[in-house]
Amino acid sequence: MPPFKYYIYSILIISFIIAGNCKAYSQSAKVVSNLAVISDSSFQKSIKENQVLLADFYETYCGACRMQALIVDSISNDQKGKIKVIKVDVDKNKDLTSKMQVSSYPTILLYKNGKQVWRSEGIMPRYYIMEAIKNQN
Repeated sequence: MPPFKYYIYSILIISFIIAGNCKAYSQSAKVVSNLAVISDSSFQKSIKENQVLLADFYETYCGACRMQALIVDSISNDQKGKIKVIKVDVDKNKDLTSKMQVSSYPTILLYKNGKQVWRSEGIMPRYYIMEAIKNQN
């Protein structure tokens, strides 16, 4: 990995700590998220039923996905009743992952009224995700 990527990852981790998003990081590494993980059919149904939906595509053994899960959980708690937040395990939903053209993890997709309006690949700070959500309201 080039040194520049290490620099970016270091800045992201420090920003997570400063923002208080790492409160659960000291817990077991097995914890991925408190959100329910859904399948392909549930995914399509959720997109149609929710005005604004945030989908987190993750891989179980991905360290970056675990860090992103903390942020996604935090957003889910803060936005409860305003938006729907779901998780998709890419290992268990290979067809859906391929269909959504997700090839790097974590990937976050934001939908409004059934249409994808925003996409992010890699670790994304809470601030940027919240800005994307606010732009949809």
